[in-house]
Amino acid sequence: MHVVFGFIMFWGLSHSSVKIEPQVPVAIQAAVVDRQQLVAMKERKLEQRRDEAAERRRAAAEEQRQRDEAAAREQQRQEAERAEQQRVVRERQQREDARLAAQRQEQELADARQQQLEDLQRQRAEAEAERKAIEQEQNRLEEQRRARAEEEQRQLDAERQRQLMDIEAQQLAQAERATLEQEWVAAIRTIVTQNWRRPPTARAGTQCRVRVDQLPGGDVVSAVVLPGCQADEITRRSIIDAVMRSDPLPYAGYESVFRRQVIFDFVSTDL
Repeated sequence: MHVVFGFIMFWGLSHSSVKIEPQVPVAIQAAVVDRQQLVAMKERKLEQRRDEAAERRRAAAEEQRQRDEAAAREQQRQEAERAEQQRVVRERQQREDARLAAQRQEQELADARQQQLEDLQRQRAEAEAERKAIEQEQNRLEEQRRARAEEEQRQLDAERQRQLMDIEAQQLAQAERATLEQEWVAAIRTIVTQNWRRPPTARAGTQCRVRVDQLPGGDVVSAVVLPGCQADEITRRSIIDAVMRSDPLPYAGYESVFRRQVIFDFVSTDL
């Protein structure tokens, strides 16, 4: 089309003597312009369609990305929920184990006390049987020996009674010592708990076994959290700091049960 238009213009200039109607080149030029505009419009429409298709692809990709992120967040939430449930089950099991252990210990103490009582009763029964046997034997002896035999029996009974009283006194002293030792450990646990500064990462109910080395008088030499503690490093460090701030530990009144090394259970509280 451009070639034809150029040829016409060249021909028109070369034959200037020929009268040319002004409408002809205008119509040709308009036709060329219209066709260029149509081509441009088609190209713009094609470009617009490509843009729309690209926009739809971007929108679909964005929607897929959002769905993937939502699925990932849901998976993380479910995993966190499962972890929390497992932690709750573990803590519940630990509490149940501790309760059962305490019951077993209490039952063992009760069984031991019952066994001691039965031993005492058996000893008394044996002593009584022996006394009766001696009396029967003495009845066959001469009258002059009866008084001496009875005196000997009275002395024997007194000695046995003294022995029984000594045994009972020893048992009572052991029980009192055990009670005093429990009170001593409880006093140490109480003062350490009072001096504990709870860090932000500490969880309520966390139980840690602590070993303390001390000197007579309660002066603390060192403290360490034993293995098995579920607390983090910051919480374990805060427990040790609480022990050091409790220096000196309770001593007066507990001299008879004092030990240079004592182990107690520290339980974090929700302050």
